[in-house]
Amino acid sequence: MNAIARTMPVFLAMVLPVSLPAAVQCGGEGSTPLRLHATSAGAADTLLIRNVHVVPMTRDTVLRDYSVRIVGGAIDEITAVEEMAPGSGVTVVDGGGGYVVPGLVDAHVHLNDEGELRSYLAHGVTTVVNMRGWPAHRDLAQSVADGETLGPSIVTSGPLIDGDPPIWHPPGTTVVTSPAKARAAVASQAEAGYDLVKVYNNLDPASLAAAVEEAEAHGLVVVGHIPRNPERSTALQKALDAGLAIIAHGEEIFFTYLGGAGDASGAPLKPVDPERIRAAAQLVADAGVAVTPTLSFIAMTRRMLEDLESVLEHPESQFLSTEVRETWRQHNPTRRDDLDRFAAREAIKMPAVRTLTLELQQAGVLLLLGTDASAPGMHPGWSALLELEELATAGLTPFEALSAGTRNAGSWLERNVPNARRVGTIEIGKAADLVLVAENPLEDVSAMRGIRGVVVGGRWIPRAELDGMRAQ
Repeated sequence: MNAIARTMPVFLAMVLPVSLPAAVQCGGEGSTPLRLHATSAGAADTLLIRNVHVVPMTRDTVLRDYSVRIVGGAIDEITAVEEMAPGSGVTVVDGGGGYVVPGLVDAHVHLNDEGELRSYLAHGVTTVVNMRGWPAHRDLAQSVADGETLGPSIVTSGPLIDGDPPIWHPPGTTVVTSPAKARAAVASQAEAGYDLVKVYNNLDPASLAAAVEEAEAHGLVVVGHIPRNPERSTALQKALDAGLAIIAHGEEIFFTYLGGAGDASGAPLKPVDPERIRAAAQLVADAGVAVTPTLSFIAMTRRMLEDLESVLEHPESQFLSTEVRETWRQHNPTRRDDLDRFAAREAIKMPAVRTLTLELQQAGVLLLLGTDASAPGMHPGWSALLELEELATAGLTPFEALSAGTRNAGSWLERNVPNARRVGTIEIGKAADLVLVAENPLEDVSAMRGIRGVVVGGRWIPRAELDGMRAQ
């Protein structure tokens, strides 16, 4: 584990990319690109998936007994089984009466090492949004896009932009102390080719506004935490006024507008007023800002407090690098000094953010599936399925929960990320990033755990092959 990771606070929802080469961690433009050593991403020219029920996610419906033809990595035809002949030179996959769903988008991850790419695919995640990037992440994203590396499509921000003192220290953070420096930091990231700009807790309001304005001038958007200096109670409104495009955690609203962090006196924490939650949801809705609730991260934090070893020894942990496993063991919520108060806060936070999530949905806020993988306990890919289930537990219908990881995310990416691939629904002309599952996820989102195979970049990868790649 590198020296930077050892100095990080253990309670933050982020893990450094500890497996990247040292030169890459320092942002060296000439560093060796990260590459996946598994099978190349070559795809058949034409792929036909027959005998399936299609869940298009354009609306809450299932198209029964259909076929999907994929040409050159894009959806070319969707029609009833008997109306589509395979033709010559076509790779045919019999779906066995399963359900074809758009590939999931995890809109909040932290990529650590190449093996994680296989884990995302194995759990049906075909696009990831990396929320703290280095040059290696840009290189890897391009390698996937070029078909040289097999993995989910990667959208990446640059290093964090934070105020002084920063929560996370350089080189992974650019510290700015004025609006002019914020503009310069954003311009530098735009020139470097990052897709998004991510801001963090200690950025002052004037610098946040300057960062958003500069990003817009370069065709980019600003996402991230709600900067909460100098005053938490007004931080949400200031972030919305500035033009923050995604609030990266539902708990960011809990810590600011909802007053969930308590005060400096150490007085007992109190449950959040439901009317205050409803008001927060309406503020966000009125501003047209998207939110990734990351309920699964809150749930995992509580699980680690209750039984850390069961989390660390989860079957998915065998697919993590040694460095990440060690980071999880050394930097997790149980290592906090204020453990009793922290646990009390977490017990209040979960029901509050669940209620907030449902209020956001009902107010018309665009919810995006995000997990904060690979934060401690948040296994790449697997955590996206946990997030789906947490969204359903919060009260979203299966269609609403699944929309957060498909149509909502695809729509947001298409509107806000230059040259983003068209994903999230099964429609002619969209990218053929698909998941085949055994049961209907519109009846129960847990059906997304029953993956029979995925199509990524037009290539069919059956379950056995996915498992084999991970075993390597």
